[in-house]
Amino acid sequence: MNKRILIVLEALEMGGVSRVSCVIADELVQNNHNVTLYSTLSNTSYYQTNANLHFARNKSGLSHKARKAITKARSIFKIETSPAFTNKTELANLLNYLEQHEFDTVILTARFISYAPDIKRKFPKIKAIGWVHNNALIYLDKYYVRSRSYFIQGLSELDCLIGLTESDVQTFSKYTSNARLIYNPITIEKNDVISNLTAKVISFAGRVDFPHKGIDYLIKLASKLPSGWQIKMAGDGNPKEIKRFYTLRKKLNAEEKISFEGKMNDTQLQNHYLNSSIYVMTSRWEGMPLVLAEAMSYGLPIVAFEQSGSSEVLAAGKYGVLIENGNIDEIAEAIHTLIRDTELRNHYQQLSLQRVHDFELARIMKRWEEVL
Repeated sequence: MNKRILIVLEALEMGGVSRVSCVIADELVQNNHNVTLYSTLSNTSYYQTNANLHFARNKSGLSHKARKAITKARSIFKIETSPAFTNKTELANLLNYLEQHEFDTVILTARFISYAPDIKRKFPKIKAIGWVHNNALIYLDKYYVRSRSYFIQGLSELDCLIGLTESDVQTFSKYTSNARLIYNPITIEKNDVISNLTAKVISFAGRVDFPHKGIDYLIKLASKLPSGWQIKMAGDGNPKEIKRFYTLRKKLNAEEKISFEGKMNDTQLQNHYLNSSIYVMTSRWEGMPLVLAEAMSYGLPIVAFEQSGSSEVLAAGKYGVLIENGNIDEIAEAIHTLIRDTELRNHYQQLSLQRVHDFELARIMKRWEEVL
């Protein structure tokens, strides 16, 4: 049965959540569903999509900057406030949009899960699905710590919650009766070419975000690389974080060991992976790090700090090397071992190519159709 589906998210700018939302939406459209992407912060979509688009940015009472200021104030004074109150106009706009259009299903990402009680109260026949893209404990104890009870209440009102790792599904199962594991699919377009593992380059892809992506760890690791090897970073970041990157790189005398390559389109990102021999992840936390699966699809051996996301993708170390989070000496030794041993790199390449089948789009869409 074809369904009318609304996917609610903050931004449709460059980023993992935006990209995977567009990919899933397009596949649902291909399967004859009517899908609308509803964005509260963007006024255009960075990614092309066949789904309908609705931009509510100019219809919200509070700007993103104002909401961040309120969130900071709540944190300082330890005040728990309902997101429905803080973003009253935003919620009203969403409810009005649902009233004007006949949707069968609404998919709520991240903080919008807190709106589930209001949606179910007004539209009890709409199926409400939550879709979380980050680590469960980061949501509960960091991002939404000052609206935790409202977020939990939202979880309890959902008809289904989609998590990206088994660990997150288990955590969220304490608050919702129907939590399911569905991986995000590999979204990068690719052919059958894989790395020949000969370049003296270690690749990294992600935002220049020190607390989240462990950029401080990454630079310290780079400073320990043998002569001739370097880390190349693909991604973006705010100017303050990028300046911090260059400052720490200079302090650790790592200018020749790590370079910031900036944003990349699909073709550039493909070359980024193909022209490297190892992929490294230094994140302190992740939901499901899709960049690992992308790198694996190009046959790269993976070395990553252990957190719920990397552990899920690498199946607790079955398909790559997991290192105690923050242990610079240990991750440096693992990298040195792969640098010295060509056969070991080839071994982990084959493991990477085995694992990526679990992130194929067709397989993942079957799971989505089951919950819709």
